[in-house]
Amino acid sequence: MAKLHSWDSSAAIDFGRSMSGGDGDKSKTAAPIVVDDKIRGEWNKFQDFLTQRKLAGAVSLDNRDTQLGRKILDEYRKVNPSTPLTYDHIAPIQNSLNNYRMNAWKLVQAGKATSDAKTLDEFMPNLSQVDGWLGSKTSQVKFPLSIMNGKVVGFADNPNTLQQQAQK
Repeated sequence: MAKLHSWDSSAAIDFGRSMSGGDGDKSKTAAPIVVDDKIRGEWNKFQDFLTQRKLAGAVSLDNRDTQLGRKILDEYRKVNPSTPLTYDHIAPIQNSLNNYRMNAWKLVQAGKATSDAKTLDEFMPNLSQVDGWLGSKTSQVKFPLSIMNGKVVGFADNPNTLQQQAQK
């Protein structure tokens, strides 16, 4: 059986964000954000922070007018000044989680892993689309700890956890 290790840590995601330099040149782009094991671990710690504050999955995060997601990440950064997480990490993290979903679904379809889901729509439905917004869906998903250890398999506290079939 293959391991469900679907992300390529060396692949960077460039969302083409502009950053202005002191010279006013807007043609420069920010360095691509790489979602590696360190970022995944920090994201999981941030998820614990959201849970402690009863904000994990909170619908109030979906109100973009309040900027609550940005404010809570800023609060987390004040309490954890060494964290590398910034709001610019949200979209690459969402993308990484969605890549995991798609690659894991391929393993299910190939019979190399199992799931109770019958369709892709039913498989890990709580994942957000890649929109760069820390809303109710993004605020409730951790990276699978086992992925960070190079093993198998699923999202902690997710009813759609993927389980690898036993080797025979």
